[in-house]
Amino acid sequence: MDKIRVVTNSDLDAIVSAVLLKRVEPVGAVKFVPHEDIRSGRFRVSDQDIVVNLPYISGSRSWFDHHASNEEPAQYEGLYDPEAPSAARVIHDYYSFRRDGGIFEGLEDLLAETDRVDSANFKPEDIKNPEGAVLLSFIIDSNPLEKHSVAENQLMISLLEAGDPDRVIEHPVFIPKIKEFKKNLQRAHSRLADYLQPEDGLLIIDFRDLSQEDKKICNNKFLPFVIYPQAHTLLRIKKLNKDKIKLNLGFNMFRDDIDPPVHYGHLLAEYNGGGHRRAAGCAIKNENFPRALQEIKNSLNQRRR
Repeated sequence: MDKIRVVTNSDLDAIVSAVLLKRVEPVGAVKFVPHEDIRSGRFRVSDQDIVVNLPYISGSRSWFDHHASNEEPAQYEGLYDPEAPSAARVIHDYYSFRRDGGIFEGLEDLLAETDRVDSANFKPEDIKNPEGAVLLSFIIDSNPLEKHSVAENQLMISLLEAGDPDRVIEHPVFIPKIKEFKKNLQRAHSRLADYLQPEDGLLIIDFRDLSQEDKKICNNKFLPFVIYPQAHTLLRIKKLNKDKIKLNLGFNMFRDDIDPPVHYGHLLAEYNGGGHRRAAGCAIKNENFPRALQEIKNSLNQRRR
């Protein structure tokens, strides 16, 4: 039987999706592709590729996703469910319906935690003192090609095959990374307070103005809501490459008294990005960024009133 390649991005959902697929398909490799390479059409697939947690790519073997901003093609193999809490849950439901219900035995707790992480269903303590799969989600590099951490992702997939996050947490490769994360978490509270710009319920942090050290320390997209619990949205700005700037929106998951002012995935789809109702991202050309940023801020403020 031909080996299958999993094509995905780099977060806990992608990692656990690969773990599940290895239970049900002859997976030979996992390819981590930046979202921008998919949107731009630079990345090509074959009929032996399973695309996961990314927009649909024509010519792939199958596709599994849950991002509400992505378009579902008329015909394809796989499953798209924008109501699912994670792409891993979509894979679980698809194969459980078609095969023995016990095929994912031992992965239930890991899957439930992945649902919780990908839907940002956190409590403040999860952010201040993360454990288990939540902790793993914070140490996965979103751009492993740039950070040279592809091998770490591959190792994490192997270690999670039994469903136990502690196998990763206690592994010698990841112990230094976790120690560094926890050290930076302690420092991040004061440093973030220096850099966050509150604007009428909107928090803005521009990483382009930060030193390399502070970029690392402040790279926690949930801690700002612990510092400013009344804020509704965090807007993060980063340099993607020499031509583009990355913008991310995230809703305050601790505020169950209000809804997001707009569907963030749909809003940023207008800028060739996308995501979920409460979290989304896009990449904008340098020359277009000031205008786009103001438009996005206006949209958030106008639709909130």
